[in-house]
Amino acid sequence: MITLKWKFTVSKTFTYKHVGSALLIAVFFIASFLRLYNLGDRPMHVDEAVHAIKFGELLEHNYYKYDPVEYHGPALNYLTLLPSCISGSKTLTDITESTLRIIPALCGIFMLAFFLFMKKSLGNRLLLIIILMISFSSLLIFYNRYYIQESLLAAFTFCLIISLYKYFISKKILWIILSGFFAGLMFASKETSIISFVCLTGSILFVRYSSNHSGLRTGTGIVPAIIFISVFISVSFLFFSSFFSNLIGPVDSLRAMVNYFTKAGQFPDHIQPWHYYFSLILFRKVGVIWFTEAFTLIFFVFGSISIIRKWNDAESENLFINIIFVFTLLLIIIYSIIPYKTPWSMMTFWTGCIIVSSYGIIRAIELSTERIKIIVLIISGIGLLHQAWQSYKTSFTYSYHPQNPFVYSHSTPDVKLISDLLIKITDGIPQKNNTSINITAANNDYWPLPWYLRSFKKVAWNENITHDIYLYPIILCSPELEAALIEKLYSVPPPGKVNLYIPLFDKYMELRSGMEIRGYIKKDLYDEYIRNQ
Repeated sequence: MITLKWKFTVSKTFTYKHVGSALLIAVFFIASFLRLYNLGDRPMHVDEAVHAIKFGELLEHNYYKYDPVEYHGPALNYLTLLPSCISGSKTLTDITESTLRIIPALCGIFMLAFFLFMKKSLGNRLLLIIILMISFSSLLIFYNRYYIQESLLAAFTFCLIISLYKYFISKKILWIILSGFFAGLMFASKETSIISFVCLTGSILFVRYSSNHSGLRTGTGIVPAIIFISVFISVSFLFFSSFFSNLIGPVDSLRAMVNYFTKAGQFPDHIQPWHYYFSLILFRKVGVIWFTEAFTLIFFVFGSISIIRKWNDAESENLFINIIFVFTLLLIIIYSIIPYKTPWSMMTFWTGCIIVSSYGIIRAIELSTERIKIIVLIISGIGLLHQAWQSYKTSFTYSYHPQNPFVYSHSTPDVKLISDLLIKITDGIPQKNNTSINITAANNDYWPLPWYLRSFKKVAWNENITHDIYLYPIILCSPELEAALIEKLYSVPPPGKVNLYIPLFDKYMELRSGMEIRGYIKKDLYDEYIRNQ
């Protein structure tokens, strides 16, 4: 009887272990699928196109100079060289949307994997819930599929927090080295990393002096600090100096802090009320579909209450959760106060909200009766399934739809149609390599067309109609400039040089929702194109 009991116990343990591993692998597979599948399907956002053109200089000319006013940090550009080299891309024309977007997507997956180092401290259940919640977060997935810096900033921030925590409890030098490394990558990603640094420092100090956790009171002397700062400065210097080719870059990175906070209130289109971020994730209806992250917010509130009630518990799990909790609250406060708001800016504090929410789910289960536990598990299961389904809808079905809560001034599919039409027309005439195009839009608001027309060698980009406009056989312009365009086309050319232009598009075309673009082509060029079909 003893032998049978012993065999049964081992078999049961073995089964649970492998079921847990299989579940974790399945979650990572789904998380990777949602972040990597069909990355090139959605039209390029304006910001993505700007960063892509900037990357083109590095790819084609091996030249990158940090600009403290625009473009953000250099990390995204240099990391994008990896998939470009692997794919054999040597020019911007060779690059695809998928090649660009894979780095932010992989950073999101890397952050998930890095949480596995927290297994011993958090326990299997809490770790699994955190990974599930982050894996299926519709907001995180949506912006992990964008070629912008925020995915890098969020990923490196939580890798830094995990590394610091691991150092606090183990005192192993490797973790303080990794902490400096991730801090350097954060700083090289985006100027707003300074906000995360301030909030994380404040969080650690608050937890140190307000709780009984001994991990923050020992082993934080001068030597670890020197190691951290040395690694941080080294990594930052490498990126901002363009690997020693632009020695003024690190100085410019400090100037960028002033520029960022100076211009934060200078863009009326991006000025939003303090509650803007949470208005995005509460409730939004598109047709018969409700988009909401209320499930996460409800358990975030419960998790916050539980953290405060267990503030002085000495468990290692609580040290990490306490730091995340204070860090997240500070980020929420600061980002809510700053008037300049874009939805992707909330990626870092929303990840913190998810961790606190996951803790709230575990505490709700632990504190409940057996019957209530079943209800909590059912609610959690429904919430996670809804998140996964919502992630698919926001990232695929409604990836550029204006009513998608995460879509912000996004390009329409018309930009691809315009590009395809121009390629088709120029390919259909003998002098295609010599065909010049003029793109004119008020305030230079013609993005993301520079990305989609990157294969054309003779393109003029302007914000006003120029006097030589009649020399261009193909013209695209914004509607408010149409009167000036017509006037110059037929009054400026010398006698015998006036050409007849006809509409290029047979339907209404938009760069972004509500932002029309109009096209014109010389009639003789269009006739030649038709003859060659």
